[in-house]
Amino acid sequence: MYPNYRIILILLVHCCALQYAYADVPDSLDQADRARYALDPVATYERVYIREQPIWIRNWKDNFNQLSLRTTYDKGRYIPAQGSTRTRAYYFDTEGKTTWRKVQLYGRFAYTKQYEDSTRLRHQTRINESAPLYFGSLRYNHYERSVYQLQAALQKDLLAENLPLTLGLNYRVGEHFSNNDPRGAINDFQLNLLAALGYRSPAWQYHATFRYGYGRERVQVAYKNEKYTENVEDPLYVNWYNNGYGNAIQKTNAINYNDDMKRFGAGAHVAYNANAANTWQADVDWLHEQQQFKQYNESPLTYALFNTYNEDRFTTSVFWKHHPSSNTDFNWNIHLEMIDGHDDHPTLGVSNYLYRKESYGSTWRLNKNRWHYLAAIDYHYLLQQDGNTSAMSEVSQLQFQLGFGRNWVLGTGGQQVQVQLRGGYHLPLSGEFAFNNINESYFVNHVIYYDYLYRYSPATETGASFTYLFPTGNKGMNWSIGLSADYILRGTLPDYTFQPLSIPGKNRLSSFLQVNVYF
Repeated sequence: MYPNYRIILILLVHCCALQYAYADVPDSLDQADRARYALDPVATYERVYIREQPIWIRNWKDNFNQLSLRTTYDKGRYIPAQGSTRTRAYYFDTEGKTTWRKVQLYGRFAYTKQYEDSTRLRHQTRINESAPLYFGSLRYNHYERSVYQLQAALQKDLLAENLPLTLGLNYRVGEHFSNNDPRGAINDFQLNLLAALGYRSPAWQYHATFRYGYGRERVQVAYKNEKYTENVEDPLYVNWYNNGYGNAIQKTNAINYNDDMKRFGAGAHVAYNANAANTWQADVDWLHEQQQFKQYNESPLTYALFNTYNEDRFTTSVFWKHHPSSNTDFNWNIHLEMIDGHDDHPTLGVSNYLYRKESYGSTWRLNKNRWHYLAAIDYHYLLQQDGNTSAMSEVSQLQFQLGFGRNWVLGTGGQQVQVQLRGGYHLPLSGEFAFNNINESYFVNHVIYYDYLYRYSPATETGASFTYLFPTGNKGMNWSIGLSADYILRGTLPDYTFQPLSIPGKNRLSSFLQVNVYF
C-alpha cells in the first residue's frame, strides 16, 4: 500500500517546528560564516555525504539550513540506449540541522518534476537500473516523473557525551508515466531505516549500523489506441519483454506486474582525531537486497513469479581531513563500491542473469586563500551476462577530472562571486563482447550493441559554474544564484564487427539554474 502524502506533510511541518521553535543552542554561524560554509566545496561535499551516513550528523554545523530551487536542461544523444535525449527537470529541496535538548536533528524534504522528451527501450523509475526484468519499445516516449523524498535523522547520547544512538529514515514516493503508445505507468515507494550505536574516547569514535528497508515498483504497460494492441508489423509499437540480458520476446497484450523489494545490511564506522588539524574517518557498509517480480492472480499462490533477483552492495570510504589554518582545508577521499547481482530464474531453474559493477577511486579537494582545487581519478567496470542467450558485455574505463575555482568578496557588504572551471576525460581500458546471432532481435540490436559502443568509447568533458551570493536583512540570511553548464564530446567509436541499428551520438550538454537561501 502506498502511504498517504498527508503523512509527508505532517512530518515536514513537525520538522520545521522543531527546527525553528525549539533549537536550544545559539547560531554557531553568523551571516558571514554561513556564507563561507555555503560556498565551501569541501563542506558542501561533506554535507551531501552526511545524507547517506547520518551517524556523522555532528559534523554538520548547527543551524545551517538551506532552501533550493533548481531547473535543469540536458540535451544530446551521447547517452545510454535507455537514456533520455532531452530532459527538463525542476527541483525543490530544503534541509537543515539543529540541536534540540542535546539531540542532534536533521531533516530534508525534496520534490522533483522531470520531463523526458525522448525515452525508449525501457519503462523504468531510474532508481533500479540493474534489474533483469522490464518492458521496452523502440518508439521514443515522452515520460513525466514526480518524486517526493523525505529524510530525517536524530542522534542522542545515552550517557553523558557518550554512547550516541542514531536513528535515520529515508522515504521516497514516485509516479512515472508516458503519454503516448506504448505507454508505461509506474508507481514506486521506498522506505529505508537506519539504527546505530556508537562509542567515543578522547581521540576515537566508533559506530555500528544496521539498515532495513522495503519497497515496491508497480508497473503497467498498455496501449491507449487499441489498433496497436495486436500489432507486430510496425516494430516501433511492439513491446519487448526482457527477462535477463538480451532474452527479449514480443508482447502484444497489456501487462502489469510488481517488483517487491526488501533489504537489510550492516556497517562499521570509525573516526580518529589525531589532533586539531587532522581527522581520519572510515566507513564500511554491506547491503543485501532481494527483488521479486510478480504478477498477482487468483491462483493458490496468489501470484505468478517471473524472476527473483538478489543483489549485494559493498561500499567503503576513507577520508583524511586536514585543517592546518583558518584559510586552508584539505580533504582526501578513497572510495570503493562493488555490486554483485544474480537472478534465480523460476522457469530455467538456474542463475541465468549475472550483473557486476565495480567503482574505485580517489578524490582530492583543497581550499586555500579563496582558491579551490579538485583532482579525481576513478576506475569503472561493468559486466552483464545472460546464460540462456549467451550474451555478455564486459567493459572497463578510467575517468579523470581536474577543476579549480576562486571566490571574490565584493566590497564590504558581504557579497561574493564564485567561479569554477573543470575538465575530464574517459579512457576505455578493456572491452569484451559476445552474443549468439540466433537470438538477435530489434530490441537486442538497439540495446546490447549500442551500450557496448557507448561504454567503450573515449569522451572529453568541460564545464563551468558561476555563483553570486548576497546577504539580506538582519536575520543572518544569505541568497545565491548559480549557473552551471557541462559539455561532453564522444571520441572515436571502437572497432566492431556486428551491425548495430543505432549508435551513440557525439555530444551531450547539461546545464542548470539554481536559487538558494541559507539561514
